[in-house]
Amino acid sequence: MDIMEQIRAERREENAKLKPIVESTILEVLADFAALNRPMPTTATLIADCLIDHRIGREYLRTKKEMVALTSGALKRLQKKGKVQKLQGIGLTGKIAYVWEVKPVTKTAYSGMYNAIFLLRKNEPKDGYYGGFSGGKDSCVIKHLAKRAGVQVEWHYHMSIDPPELVLFVREKHPDVIVDRPEMQIFKEVEKRGMPWVKARWCCSIIKERHGKGYTKILGVRKEESPRRMRTWDEVTGDVVAPICLWSTDDVWEYIRMSNVPYCALYDEGFERLGCVGCPLAGKRKRDKEFKRWPKFEAAWRAACKRLWDAPGDWAHKKRHDTEQEYWEWWRYEARSTDQKKVIPCGDVPMENVQS
Repeated sequence: MDIMEQIRAERREENAKLKPIVESTILEVLADFAALNRPMPTTATLIADCLIDHRIGREYLRTKKEMVALTSGALKRLQKKGKVQKLQGIGLTGKIAYVWEVKPVTKTAYSGMYNAIFLLRKNEPKDGYYGGFSGGKDSCVIKHLAKRAGVQVEWHYHMSIDPPELVLFVREKHPDVIVDRPEMQIFKEVEKRGMPWVKARWCCSIIKERHGKGYTKILGVRKEESPRRMRTWDEVTGDVVAPICLWSTDDVWEYIRMSNVPYCALYDEGFERLGCVGCPLAGKRKRDKEFKRWPKFEAAWRAACKRLWDAPGDWAHKKRHDTEQEYWEWWRYEARSTDQKKVIPCGDVPMENVQS
């Protein structure tokens, strides 16, 4: 094989690897025009011109002829997959011509994706983002979007008392994520601060919410998740970019299916949200399900409650409950819906961490 034939063979091999990248970029570009209500490029040549101007054109140097050929082949494959459709129309010369467009069922999903990518690129700091990664479905989506956007991110997973299946998922599927272990052990900290609950969730503020100070952060926060988030969060809030802030849960799952994003198998077992086992913000049904699945976590919470009750000091909790058993049952079954006045937050909980 002479040198020219070798070069052509290498080029063909590179183009074969480039095919799926060209497909996804075409959908990004078409969704861009749809989201901004701009006239769409409708021919393979016009779409190829957009790809040349896009990030793909800067990363993979190709001639105009090569890019048109790659684009034409990708459009045909996308048509077979049902993601674009070929329509008959009238060309500039007045003759019959064929044009391409994103199918409506795909347009919405890819428009949301493009908007998220636009936000990430627009707000990218010079030193890159600090990414908060929990291993949940929303974190998996924003990590996938950030990679698609080509932005620089240092991802951190703040391990606490998460399900072992979730910890394993993060380690196996996301080895690039930095695992940060908490400086304090939550069950030992109970003796200093009292049992965390909805009006005194010191656990979140210390373990998960203090990290990334001084950096622009990416978080998978969504307005739909709670009335408080609906009021206080936006796509850009202070130094935090929340690219899927306006997405619904259905939008998240649609993107996961559409882009083949790996996710923790616990979702397939009926767990809707993943995080600390026994979280005081969870409802009774969710905690019952978690403690049934992971009884050792309930035993650890129970032991921490007993140590707190037996510890010296005139705790506010002791004033409101006659026995340790009564206190445990209040925390275990009622604390999520109890009025703030019934039990006074105790220990050294800063007042700014007592949620209103």
